[in-house]
Amino acid sequence: MMFQILQIVGQFSGIPIEDPHFHPQLFIEVSDSFKLAELNSLPPDFTSTWQELTERFLIKYFPPSKNAKLRNEITIFQQLDDESLYEA
Repeated sequence: MMFQILQIVGQFSGIPIEDPHFHPQLFIEVSDSFKLAELNSLPPDFTSTWQELTERFLIKYFPPSKNAKLRNEITIFQQLDDESLYEA
């Protein structure tokens, strides 16, 4: 049942318009509304807290290299925009 609700609410696919920070929060909200008997989809001791699971998720789908790339693109855009304004 929980998995059906998550499919309706939406699964994270990793496309650029999705917010990887919002997805774990949504997942936690949906999953907290259910009591699951032994969900064995992860190896034992894989993670012990929701925070650790969130961090693992973000590293996989929004790694630091992607963050650095986006920051670089923003900086380049700002520089180009500043140059255009100066020329105008």
